Amino acid sequence: MIIPCEKLLFIGTSVDLVKFLQNAQNIGQLQFQSIEGKRMRTISNAAEDTLHALRILRRQVPTDQLKNDVVPRYELVEKIIYLQDRLDRVVEAEKVLTNEIHRIKPFGNIDLEIIQELSSSTRHVVQFFSKKQKKQIPQDVLLKLIFIETDSAIDYFMYIGSTPLKQEGLVEMHMEFSLSSLKERFQNLQKEEIRIETELKEMAHYQEILEEYLEELLDHDDIRFARSQATNILGATLFAIEAWTPSKKEGWKDAIKDLNIHVEHVRIREDETPPTFMENAGFQKIGEDLIRVYDVPSIHDKDPSSYILVFFALFFAMIVADAGYGFLFLATTFVLKYFLRNAVALVQRLIKLALILSTSCIIWGFLTASYFGIQMAPDHPLTKASMIYQIAKVKIQYQIDTKGASFKDWLKEYPQLAQEKTPEAFLKQGIKVVNGKVQYEIQEDLFLSILLEFSLIIGTLHIIISLLRGARTNMGSIGWVLFTVGAFLYFPTYMNTQTLLNEFGFITVQNASIFGLQLIGIGIVFATIVALFKRRISGIFEVTHAVQIFADVISYVRLYALGLTGVILASTSNKFAEDLGYAAGLFILLFGHGLNLMVALMSGTIHGLRLNFLEWYRHCFEGGGKLFIPLLKRRITL
Repeated sequence: MIIPCEKLLFIGTSVDLVKFLQNAQNIGQLQFQSIEGKRMRTISNAAEDTLHALRILRRQVPTDQLKNDVVPRYELVEKIIYLQDRLDRVVEAEKVLTNEIHRIKPFGNIDLEIIQELSSSTRHVVQFFSKKQKKQIPQDVLLKLIFIETDSAIDYFMYIGSTPLKQEGLVEMHMEFSLSSLKERFQNLQKEEIRIETELKEMAHYQEILEEYLEELLDHDDIRFARSQATNILGATLFAIEAWTPSKKEGWKDAIKDLNIHVEHVRIREDETPPTFMENAGFQKIGEDLIRVYDVPSIHDKDPSSYILVFFALFFAMIVADAGYGFLFLATTFVLKYFLRNAVALVQRLIKLALILSTSCIIWGFLTASYFGIQMAPDHPLTKASMIYQIAKVKIQYQIDTKGASFKDWLKEYPQLAQEKTPEAFLKQGIKVVNGKVQYEIQEDLFLSILLEFSLIIGTLHIIISLLRGARTNMGSIGWVLFTVGAFLYFPTYMNTQTLLNEFGFITVQNASIFGLQLIGIGIVFATIVALFKRRISGIFEVTHAVQIFADVISYVRLYALGLTGVILASTSNKFAEDLGYAAGLFILLFGHGLNLMVALMSGTIHGLRLNFLEWYRHCFEGGGKLFIPLLKRRITL
């Protein structure tokens, strides 16, 4: 539910300002703003450091170590940051030493002090060189060198001579430390790294304490920011500050109790956009989480939370289109629910959303007899219990009674049906045998056509609901509702086919055609007249809105197409697995269905929300609102 906000002006003595803001923070019903304009919000250094320390601790696996609550929290933050900084330097030093050890390793453990003494006493130069094997050097120079070894296509040499040697192709290697000293330093650094990591793991138990500390710091920053938005009056004697609050909420009055503060309701300026306050609970709160993914409703919108949740669950189920996958989603959700039973409220609502979506998949899969892409016979108990099977029987009976085009095509394709008179027989006998396997062609074709029609019916109803909601601000939407209903009735006549409305006897094909054309005309004329009254001559272009509505309804065919894609991928995986035998077949089965699950999950989420946020929002949602964010004590989730 969206509750409109009203604007208040608080004027009081400056000595009461901080106490007033603290009281308001405890209540959480006031969103403050400066009279002079927007102010930049900043976070304190202490909060930034604490946040950094928490991120460090979250990477650690705690060890069995009792935490000492007596340690000042700011000292904990400083120590954690210092240890991490020290650890980073140690790791970087290890990388440098590793490279240096690898560089001089071919020369072995040479004592550089002895080399220096020999060089001084003999007045000879001792040099070390490396050379890529593909590099060629003169033979006379090569004879002066002492070959050490070859490593990774690089030759290493030692030179002793009275004068320094310089030769193109030879790279002189300088050594400041011996190999043994480098290895010793590396071992010391490793010990230091282990010591620091152990200390950080021991400090990981302070995570909860630091989260509470961060909460306090951010609450203090909120007070500081709200205080900066107050304007001084009469020097520093009085203050003035504006605030938004939801209408009919009066808990904020306790914030000024016993304080020298006066409050007035003030007019909202034309250039101001009041924040949107949404108050929902239970399943509606889950729907609110969904609508925030795309946009915040404006103050003129009607809260669509319930509609978004219901239709998102329906669209998700139609795209996944498999009860077997639904059971897998449900099992995974129960596992997550167990391990995240102490998680924050948002995570708990996401788990509830997963329960709703998985249950929807199971119900839709049961109604459409879809289980892991397996084609079941018409007389299978799961098939006979499904809704789609019962509808298919009605469609066949309609064709039998009217001797329609489909009936004639069936007799040509399946001569064995000439003597059959019941829908059950048509479903059971309308088969083809391919590679020794029976395929129920009529059943499959009917099931697919019913799913396609379901997509269009649900899309039409979804758009009609949107238009009816939009009629609150645009009466022309009533005309487009009539147009949409008329188009749905007339379109089958144009396509020379029948709909479920005809086959269930709600309306004949002839009457649907007549009434459909009439409603199309009435709807367009009504919507155009309303537009002319509102927009004058430019309202004549309202006629083009018919194309938009037609495109929106057709867009719902994606529900059928994506569901069909999943069924095809699942059945193809089953076929390949059956043909390849047990070992390879099991791998193909797991890989194919695993891939299909991921595709279905992504498609169901993206397109399930898209149909709500684009096609549906277009006709009833203004959006562009600013969320109501009061001064409020909070629990931080990083």
